[in-house]
Amino acid sequence: MTSGESGESNEPKEYKISIESIKSIDSIESLESACSDLEKEKIRADPKVVRKNLIGLGIFVVLLVAIPHIHVAGIMGLLVFVFLNPRPGKNGKMGPSISHFFKKVDYKLVFFFMCLFVLVGLMELNGTVAILENLIEDFTVHNVFLLSIVILIVTSLMSGFMDNAPVTIIFLPIIDILLNTGIFDLLPLLVAFVLGVNLGGNFLPQGSAADMMTLELAQQNNVEDLTYKKLTKVGGSFALLHVVLGIAYLAFLIYVYPGF
Repeated sequence: MTSGESGESNEPKEYKISIESIKSIDSIESLESACSDLEKEKIRADPKVVRKNLIGLGIFVVLLVAIPHIHVAGIMGLLVFVFLNPRPGKNGKMGPSISHFFKKVDYKLVFFFMCLFVLVGLMELNGTVAILENLIEDFTVHNVFLLSIVILIVTSLMSGFMDNAPVTIIFLPIIDILLNTGIFDLLPLLVAFVLGVNLGGNFLPQGSAADMMTLELAQQNNVEDLTYKKLTKVGGSFALLHVVLGIAYLAFLIYVYPGF
C-alpha cells in the first residue's frame, strides 16, 4: 500500500468513527463521553511522527550551529520539516506542502512582535535609550546595589509590556555604557540585567510569546477559566515573587559574598 493510499484510507475511517459515536448518543452523559473520546483520538500523537520531527529538530539545531546566517538556517529548517510532514494533495497523494503550514501561522502574533522591534528601533533613533541611561545612572548615585535593583525592576516591568528580546536590545548599550565608566562592578549589573529580562515576562501575557500563543489556543478551543486576566494574576504573582528573590540574591552577591 502506498503512502497516498494510506492517507486516503485513514480520513474516512476517522469520519466513520465519529458518525458511529454520534448515532449511539442517547443522553447528555453519552454525548460528553463521545466528545471526550473524539478529542483524545484527535490529540493522540503518532510515535513515528514524533520521532521524525525530533530528528528534524536535531537537524535544525545543527544547521543553526553550522551556518552563520540565521535566515539561511531558518529556511533550510523549514524545508526539512515540510518534507518530514507531507500532506495529502488535491489528487489524494501525500507530498510536501508549504502552503498548508503557512495557513497555520498565527500572523497576529508575528506582526505584534514586528511592531515591538520597530518601536525599539525608533526609541534608539529619537534618543529615548540615551535618556533612560542617564536617568538610571543619575538616580542611583554610584551605588551598585541601588543601580542593580533599578536595572532589575525596570527591565522586569518593560519585559512585562513587551518581549524580552527588544528589552535586551534597548538595555545592552545602557549596560555597556555603565560598565565602561569603571565605577560599577561587572557581575551585579549583569546578574540584575539577566534576571530582569527573563523573569519580567511573566508580569503580563504580552511579555511572552508562549503566553500569547497559549491564550490564542485557549480561545480557539474554548478552554474555560484561562483568560488574559487569570494569566496576568497567576503569572504576575510568580513574577513578583521572583523579583523579590532576585533582589535578595543581589544583596547576597554584593554585601555577603562580593567575591562570589
